[in-house]
Amino acid sequence: MALCQIDPTKKMLPAIAGKARTVSLQLLQVGFSSNYEDTITNIQLQEQLKVTKNFALDVTRVLKEVDILQSQTEADIALISATAQRDASIIVNQAEADALRLEQTTKADWYARLKAHLKWSNAEFLQYVKIKSLSSQPADSMTVGVSAMGEAAA
Repeated sequence: MALCQIDPTKKMLPAIAGKARTVSLQLLQVGFSSNYEDTITNIQLQEQLKVTKNFALDVTRVLKEVDILQSQTEADIALISATAQRDASIIVNQAEADALRLEQTTKADWYARLKAHLKWSNAEFLQYVKIKSLSSQPADSMTVGVSAMGEAAA
């Protein structure tokens, strides 16, 4: 078997050239320059680096989306909490106002009944209210002068 080198840059001779006829051709070795293999390796490395960086970019994008969703959720929670506190304050204040109104209405009703039952005039009733109010105050340093019940104030 004879070895021959074929230059791929030159045209192949027709199958029959002179007295020799080629039936088949087998390549036993293909040689490339060393920088060609290095170039192929570098291209593959760059492609792998590109894929890796794309994955890292996707991870960063997902993390930022999670951060955005977390912030939106925290804002929603803060809004719900503030709304609930506002509504609770309104309900509590309304209940306290209603309780005060009921207490004052009940006191007024009982004072009216007391005044009618004891047949007091407005002046007598006012004097009673003043005495009752003063009696609920601390007596440490209080001095009060009032006329006796049934006497006209001077």
